[in-house]
Amino acid sequence: MSPPTVELQGKDSGSDIKVVFPPSYPVVEQPGAKKSKNKKYCLIAASVISAAVVITLGAIGSVALYQHMNRPQEFTTETNHNGQKVPEHARVDYENNLIYVNNSRYGEVLAGNNLHDYNRKLTVFKDVANKACYLDTLDGSLYEGVESLNKKADASERRVRVSPEPIDDEILQKFAGEHIAEHCNTLPTYWVLEDIKGGDDAPKSGSEIQVDCKTDNSNPLCRDKRAIYQYWYKIIWLTNHKYVIIFYWRRIGK
Repeated sequence: MSPPTVELQGKDSGSDIKVVFPPSYPVVEQPGAKKSKNKKYCLIAASVISAAVVITLGAIGSVALYQHMNRPQEFTTETNHNGQKVPEHARVDYENNLIYVNNSRYGEVLAGNNLHDYNRKLTVFKDVANKACYLDTLDGSLYEGVESLNKKADASERRVRVSPEPIDDEILQKFAGEHIAEHCNTLPTYWVLEDIKGGDDAPKSGSEIQVDCKTDNSNPLCRDKRAIYQYWYKIIWLTNHKYVIIFYWRRIGK
């Protein structure tokens, strides 16, 4: 069968020009072409799904970032000690993973400025009245600490023994870091050594060291006011995990 032709009228020669068209053949789909198309569609669908996932994660991340940036940096809370509500003021430093907790004097609870460093996993209590700091280990994360403060739970008691001598300033700076060193600037800082489980060496009351210097001025405690902590003594304060800590320690004075 010959190819189809079309006759065109020439302009000048008066002769007809025959244009021959190539023969047409049925299009035969190559093997694997269907698979290639399916693969292409799958890639496009996967790209769309991935883009949707990225957009969703981006939206979630934006919400989380917004909530993080707008979470309260400072707030007030309270805890209970022997049925008495003790208010606390907390300040959270999210950038440096720190929580500052301050409380005023309430009954047995001494006024204190607590600093919890979650990078160093250390907590320090600054005894405002007696001008000293006490350094202890810290568990948990920053967010667990904030959650703990917001619970307003009852305080429990813990008895510990601390070092008789303060930490060297240079060692404190290197071990505890700049934030704790600055928090306890110029104040002696003592290690919390161990928990007191009870027994004969654990005094039952801080009243054991109370001395009336007007009637007994020969007592060593009356020779120098700075030596008032020469014997066992009791201190109570609040920390991040709602403990009322009772410190007993022996400080050598003049």
